[in-house]
Amino acid sequence: MHLFNGSPDLLTEKKIDTDYQIDPMVFGVKIADKINLFDMYYNAEKLVWQNWSQTQPPFIIPKEKAFNDLIIPTNDSIRHNYFLHQNVSNHMHALFCGPTGTGKSINVSN
Repeated sequence: MHLFNGSPDLLTEKKIDTDYQIDPMVFGVKIADKINLFDMYYNAEKLVWQNWSQTQPPFIIPKEKAFNDLIIPTNDSIRHNYFLHQNVSNHMHALFCGPTGTGKSINVSN
């Protein structure tokens, strides 16, 4: 089994996405055309592919928060937090690496 997590550059992401969609019946269900595999989460209970944003309640901006304190959930941050939680709850180590300003510290401390 392969696990991909992170934020690869767009060319690498497209290559991985294309390679893994050669067999459209991964898990017995087709991934819709023109959907990036990195944006998708396989819901084993419902047997469907979902966008990562569908795994969270809608984001509502708290009125009392300052602009610079807002953490807006994205597909990447939701995916990173999911795998971080999976690793921690299974007593596995996790390493977040990447360029400055990509949300590593925010995701880990959130």
